[in-house]
Amino acid sequence: MSELQARRDAQTRAELSAAAIGLFSERGFAETTMADVAAAAGVSRRTAYRHYGNKEDLIFEHPRRWIEVFRRVVAGREESESTKKVCCRGVLEVAATIEATKAEVLPGYGVVAATPSLRARYARTNRDWLDTYFELIAADLPPDDAPAMLRASVLAGALVGGTDRAVIQWFLQPDASLVAMTKVALGLVDPLWPAASKVPSYELRRDAVDTAR
Repeated sequence: MSELQARRDAQTRAELSAAAIGLFSERGFAETTMADVAAAAGVSRRTAYRHYGNKEDLIFEHPRRWIEVFRRVVAGREESESTKKVCCRGVLEVAATIEATKAEVLPGYGVVAATPSLRARYARTNRDWLDTYFELIAADLPPDDAPAMLRASVLAGALVGGTDRAVIQWFLQPDASLVAMTKVALGLVDPLWPAASKVPSYELRRDAVDTAR
């Protein structure tokens, strides 16, 4: 695929996702069809299905991008950068990305919150994050050390839970800073990091805590 075609496909996906979120918010998820979304985006139904297999994929387009952002940060990790530091940097980059697309993210989150049928997909998204965090953290630890693997699992779960709660709080208080709230969440999770991952340490700025209050 050429770079131009890739950009066109990305634009089409973005337009379909934006149209879908608007319709889902206005009409409801169950009441909106893929044909409705295609018409709103100005493309054919066939084109819509070429980019998205179903309506759930449309509503979870943004979360899919977020995990890609995190993985890009980790892939670009500097040689001297600790696992803890690159993980926190990736999490904060995701928070900044979410804030930058606030106009679409907040309505989309509202659709998920109001639609019971989407909760299973939301849980799968969190599972993807759990696996991603665990893979990153466990790479530093002896695979045959059961307590260390348990610690990595607990830490990965805490990262998922902490960042998820930050997003929920931001949804309830959208004028606050999600990045600041995420820094607070990372500070709360900080004691769970293995000792080997604490150098260089992650600094939680005092002003971040004050901003999030």
